[in-house]
Amino acid sequence: MYKRFLMVMVAMVSVSLFFMGCPTDSGSDDPEVYTVSFNANGGSAVAELTGIESGAKITKPTDPTKAGYTFSGWYKEEALTTAWNFESDTVTGNIPLYAKWTRSTAGQAAENVAGNADFSGKVTVSDTTLTLGQDVTITNDLTIGAGVSLVIPTGTKLTVSTGKTLILDGSTINVESGGTIIVPSVNADGSSDATTGQIVFQNQGKVVIKYGASGYYGSLLFVSSGDTSVYKWDSSSSNATITLTDKTTTLNGKLTCRTTTGIAKASIIVIGANSELVISNSAYFSIGGTLNGQGSNGSAAKVTVDSGATIGVETSSTPNGITAGTEAKTWTWNGTQWI
Repeated sequence: MYKRFLMVMVAMVSVSLFFMGCPTDSGSDDPEVYTVSFNANGGSAVAELTGIESGAKITKPTDPTKAGYTFSGWYKEEALTTAWNFESDTVTGNIPLYAKWTRSTAGQAAENVAGNADFSGKVTVSDTTLTLGQDVTITNDLTIGAGVSLVIPTGTKLTVSTGKTLILDGSTINVESGGTIIVPSVNADGSSDATTGQIVFQNQGKVVIKYGASGYYGSLLFVSSGDTSVYKWDSSSSNATITLTDKTTTLNGKLTCRTTTGIAKASIIVIGANSELVISNSAYFSIGGTLNGQGSNGSAAKVTVDSGATIGVETSSTPNGITAGTEAKTWTWNGTQWI
């Protein structure tokens, strides 16, 4: 009896082990899944994608951003050799993708200035902003491209050498309190020669002079398709100081004074053809010398005084037809005077 019982138990165990060793068919196998991570290479973070089935395509995430750069796609290798094709590439394992960046136009323009021989080692670059760390003298003609901001902080000075030209092509120079910018003079008629230096403003390029800063200008050539604003230009107070003694300022574009003081004590000011000087509400513009115009008929220069603005004329000045006062009015150059 006992022997038979043992034989039954052995048989039952054997059968159980047999079935335990056989694979079961649940009707479907669990698929392999993977993770795709995104290395933004200094750009804004991009969340990884998890639970991606083997052989599946992935949806392109929102492009990351990086100041001063343009996003140029995701790549399979850290060396950025092969771009990931979201239309055809499939996931076959856990993979990282790497962001490629191209310096933006403004960012590259800032790098170009920083690499210029006159600026090299004397400025710091942050995205599209250049900041002087010591005095800089421009000894060769230079163009600062659109979107770049050049900051002249306290205790530093930017000088344009005689006979050299600094072009601000949609860029800005910010002269902070205690900073200085110096430009040699041009001829009395606004022309230049080998003995002069100048700043040329294009595409809304501008210089912003802040309180306590200094600028000594012989030539400010405003060549602007839009509004160029200059703040607190006043040679008679403790605010920003612009000295224009016996020099010429040519405004080829639209200059709007938006503060309680305007340009003071300039010996000769020339408003270029197709250009307009606007003295806006609450602004004050002082004619401290001779105010001339250029152009004729449809290209004639204009001077406009908005309601609430003021024109001042010093005793020794030659306004050529423009009178002091606060009357809202536009004068047009007729070739010899303002009418």
